[in-house]
Amino acid sequence: MIYITGDTHGQFGTIEFFCKRFRISKDDVMIILGDVGINFSGGIWDMRKKEFLESLPITISAIHGNHKQRPGIIEGYQEDLKI
Repeated sequence: MIYITGDTHGQFGTIEFFCKRFRISKDDVMIILGDVGINFSGGIWDMRKKEFLESLPITISAIHGNHKQRPGIIEGYQEDLKI
């Protein structure tokens, strides 16, 4: 199943609750439409948010918002164009 949300602003508790409530799996996809709250300031805080999202039992895809660092300046950034 594909789910769509937006404006998480780095707060992913609602997505975590959603995954638990509806028994979501990694086969499911959540697309976050901008204002995700990652790739904003860089460094350890963004890395921790990404690690948390990776730990959730859902596949996350995010659309870059207007306040994000662009992929070209983030060391080790890889785009996944499977969807």
